[in-house]
Amino acid sequence: MAQGAATGGQAARPVSRNPFSVPQYRAWWLASVAAGSGVGIQAVTVPLFIRDRVDSERLPLAIAAALICQTLPGAAFALLGGVVADRVERRRVLVRTYLVAAAVSLVYVVLAGADVRWVWPVFILAAIVGSAGAFTNPARQAMMPQILDQEQIQNGAIFGTLAFMATLQFAGPAAGGLLA
Repeated sequence: MAQGAATGGQAARPVSRNPFSVPQYRAWWLASVAAGSGVGIQAVTVPLFIRDRVDSERLPLAIAAALICQTLPGAAFALLGGVVADRVERRRVLVRTYLVAAAVSLVYVVLAGADVRWVWPVFILAAIVGSAGAFTNPARQAMMPQILDQEQIQNGAIFGTLAFMATLQFAGPAAGGLLA
């Protein structure tokens, strides 16, 4: 069958494989960059915040406790996060969880700026970030098929993963080191 036969005689328009041609993808990608940067910055600044407030004997335990406080809620709520991503508008989930993460970052800045000497708020904030991540990740991943054509999904996944990982593991920690 000829290419134009299925469309009533008109030739099918070629589909771009470039996901950045879709405005919603560009917004999703920028949000991924911002989220990865925030998590990367916190990966450096939170242990430094703890280091400045805990004696050297308890330092490893305090840093480990903060990491556990962030990881356990993420693991505990992972299945629920997937269910929510399937049943609630994903964009709404992302906006709310990114706002939670931004608010936590702001609280960290206030704590550091006020030179608060306690570390217990860090454990609560870490648990909040971990809980938000359990909802962010499934919604973020499930959103791509909603905003891209089938031909763009592979490139969109590659660019999205590269951006998130580069900011999470390189740019975010570097910025955190400069901010600390």
